[in-house]
Amino acid sequence: MPPEHCKYLDSLPRFAQLVLIENSKLGVLSRTIWKLVSSKLIIVGSPMLETLPELRSGDLAVMDGLRLLLVENCAAFKRVPSNINRLKSLEALALIGAAIRVLPSSIQELDQLRTLDVSHCKSLESIPSGISRLQKLAQIYLVGCESIRSLPQLPENVKTLAAGCCTSLQAVSSNNFGKLRFRHLSFVSCLQLDHKLLGRLLAKLPLHDGTTTSLLQPQYGRSGRERHPTTILYPGSEIPEWFPYKKMGDSVTVPLPRNCRRLKGIALAIVYSVRPSSKNAAKQTTDMHIHMKCACFSNSDGGHDDSSSAAVTSWNICMSDLHDSVSTDHVFLFVAHKPEATPSSVQNGDQEEEEAWYVKYSGLDVTFRFCIHAKHEDVKHCKIKQCGVSLTFHSFGNL
Repeated sequence: MPPEHCKYLDSLPRFAQLVLIENSKLGVLSRTIWKLVSSKLIIVGSPMLETLPELRSGDLAVMDGLRLLLVENCAAFKRVPSNINRLKSLEALALIGAAIRVLPSSIQELDQLRTLDVSHCKSLESIPSGISRLQKLAQIYLVGCESIRSLPQLPENVKTLAAGCCTSLQAVSSNNFGKLRFRHLSFVSCLQLDHKLLGRLLAKLPLHDGTTTSLLQPQYGRSGRERHPTTILYPGSEIPEWFPYKKMGDSVTVPLPRNCRRLKGIALAIVYSVRPSSKNAAKQTTDMHIHMKCACFSNSDGGHDDSSSAAVTSWNICMSDLHDSVSTDHVFLFVAHKPEATPSSVQNGDQEEEEAWYVKYSGLDVTFRFCIHAKHEDVKHCKIKQCGVSLTFHSFGNL
């Protein structure tokens, strides 16, 4: 509405989405803000805003309808309404780059919450322990929360935990870690996190169980579609012990058993380092795009990545994560529950699968060759120091 027409307004309407952007002098919001919005409240770039008003019983409309609350790049924002639990329908809470030190314990009563993003809240000291009660919470982003020292027990349905550059993080609750099935788990540049503790935590994940790598088994959701692949990143210089085939350098050879049948899944791992282009670059926090490729070659064709040898299958994995000490070694795990080259599962019991690469090359050695690239102006090059492969078949256990 043109400003000259505002004189005809006798009341303000309610908006499904209210967006306040780049209000450099906005320091206080009236509690009537809750009466103006019904679904989404987005506040970006208000450096003087310190808090949001408390909710009152008369704000029933917003309590029942608000699904997204986003406050981003508001450097002075330091307090969340203590009764935020009144936002019964809230599905996403994002407080990005704020000055908050604590989150109210009432957050644990947001039963519909699916996403919590407090990235770059450098003063945030802790996450409420009651967060484990939020059974719908699937995504937690803590990237760049430099003051958090420990993480509480996580909700059992969490799929993403991005904790890159939590430089003070030392401990993670292990109470239910073995029940979590992540799609993405990142502790990139969490150099204070005890490596032995981290190893014990990863050992609890459903990545392996005796001779059966349970995470590698195809997992299906309600739609019948297979689960997403899993990526895990953390500081370290060793491939996990449960990888039966690992080698220094960028390639490893795996002997396939005879008479292979359908593959349950495959896990790939590398230890990589990123060399900065200058000394100053290593001291900066960098949002880095990393592209890893793994190609599998039959040794009957020479097992080499050249013009005379075509890959029997390959995987391309792209990720974007925050790196702080970019020269530190990190481990990158990729778990595919069904590799790209694997044919679709048989829907009818009397149908036969097409011949897959692991069937075609049964009884032969295959070589997995890795390469990695980092796309950022401050990165000189990436280097793979070690690699590993674990295959799980329906009838033959792990390889």
